[in-house]
Amino acid sequence: MDNLPDKYRFSHEFCFFLHDQLLEALKSGEKASIFHHEIKMRAHEISAIEGLSGESLLNWLEENGHKDLVLILYYKQICAALISDMLHFIYEALQCSKKGKLTVAYALLRKPFKENLFYLEWLLGDPVNFLSRFDLGNIKELSINSALNEKEKIEIIAKALNKTSVGDWLSAEYIYALRFDKKFEHSLEPLFQKANHLVTTFRFLETEGQNFNFVFSDHDSWESQWNHLYTFLPILLFHAVEVFEALLAKFATRADGFDLTGIRTLIGFAFWSKDCELEFDHGALFTEIRGKLTSANLLCETCKTPIEFDDQQLLNLYEDYLISCNKCEWEFDLWSMHKEPSHI
Repeated sequence: MDNLPDKYRFSHEFCFFLHDQLLEALKSGEKASIFHHEIKMRAHEISAIEGLSGESLLNWLEENGHKDLVLILYYKQICAALISDMLHFIYEALQCSKKGKLTVAYALLRKPFKENLFYLEWLLGDPVNFLSRFDLGNIKELSINSALNEKEKIEIIAKALNKTSVGDWLSAEYIYALRFDKKFEHSLEPLFQKANHLVTTFRFLETEGQNFNFVFSDHDSWESQWNHLYTFLPILLFHAVEVFEALLAKFATRADGFDLTGIRTLIGFAFWSKDCELEFDHGALFTEIRGKLTSANLLCETCKTPIEFDDQQLLNLYEDYLISCNKCEWEFDLWSMHKEPSHI
């Protein structure tokens, strides 16, 4: 069932593109065993840990002077587990949105963006602090609501942003407010709350008299909910991709090669921002994209003419990997020419 208005189709597909990019990063990492860690031990240690696994193995390592290995294992396994869990919720939320089940979509999106993503930001931005708290085993030390105040959360997001490839393309305050601030007009938090609770009494979120949250939504309400979702969800998904890639870069590298997915991500973001209600400098982004493609020295397979990229060429590349020669009009698949680099 597809009830999604056409005006939100591109944004919806871009959200799925970003979801799939996260999924591919996870799968390629698992295939390359980057979330595993080789431990070198002496003969007597090998015999001592024979048959141990999970928590018992971690306890033995910590008790026998291998605390550094325990923290490395925590880091890698937490990365994989959090992003895997996050993707399940995002996938189902996008499917629900497409069907018009917007209450369910917003309810599903609360956890991945307020919790999973924040823990990933924390692990990236301040790994020593996060892992020391995680290792203590006191769950209160990891509670987002009670262990950290607003200022500390924003500082963690800022540190994470500075470690991504795009840096502080948006302020940490803005990314925080999109997920946590009940008063911010752009925030998803009011919709998260109303999707999860029939009655809300928070200031600024109070349920109207003789009403229940979202239960009596009509066409205008659904339109407003779709509009808000597809105006701000791509921002958070793009940020999530950057955070996860930065985390992976701490213990893995991508093989050399043309970063086709990275280019397609920028193209998708540029076209999305072009029609977005927010003020992004999409013109500068298109210029940057064309510069990256020019530096890649892409030539036609038949006449060897350098490929020039107008908007339609960029859109074809984003949607279908296709580019065509401006001179001989030969069309070819860029994916087959430049195999995507994987994690090693």
